[in-house]
Amino acid sequence: PGFQAGQGGDQLALHDAGVVAPRVPHPPGGVAGRRRGPTQPGSGARRRIGAGVCDQFVDQALDLFLDPDGGFFVTGRDAEQLIQRPRSTFDNAVPSATSSMTMALLRLHAITGEGRYADVADKTLRRYQAEMEKNPFAYSYLLCALDASTAGVGTLVITGPVGDPVREELLKTARSTYAPNLVVIPWSAGARSAP
Repeated sequence: PGFQAGQGGDQLALHDAGVVAPRVPHPPGGVAGRRRGPTQPGSGARRRIGAGVCDQFVDQALDLFLDPDGGFFVTGRDAEQLIQRPRSTFDNAVPSATSSMTMALLRLHAITGEGRYADVADKTLRRYQAEMEKNPFAYSYLLCALDASTAGVGTLVITGPVGDPVREELLKTARSTYAPNLVVIPWSAGARSAP
């Protein structure tokens, strides 16, 4: 059972290839200690949807800002050398760089099936676990990332030609529903990557 829009052959092909998944499993032994399933995407179709510019930007951000101990620096490793590289960890009106990047990694993992993104997110969540317990108000968006990590991030691919009434109605419905742990991807036949 799955979800598909319209009745075109491309929808069935994408659906049958395993692109539509209710939850993307994360690596075993997440932050909450619950065992999770394997991270294999199951087919090349999911990888084609997530492949592209987004991966390149995230990989570059990981290269420049990742703290090997977990979390993220505010300055890149190629920037002027400072006595101490600052981190952005506290969430205020705007989520911190650490929280934002952690959530982005979890969502990208859901799209691509690349376990390395979930691994970095889990390492960050583990690093700040004690601080989140002591002061949850300072880590509100990082706690949202913790929820996404433990519950899993769903991926909903809605296929069909742009402008198709069924596709557009499904997109409207999916986008009007509050589902913070769901990535909605509109997809059309012949597209190289998700918009």
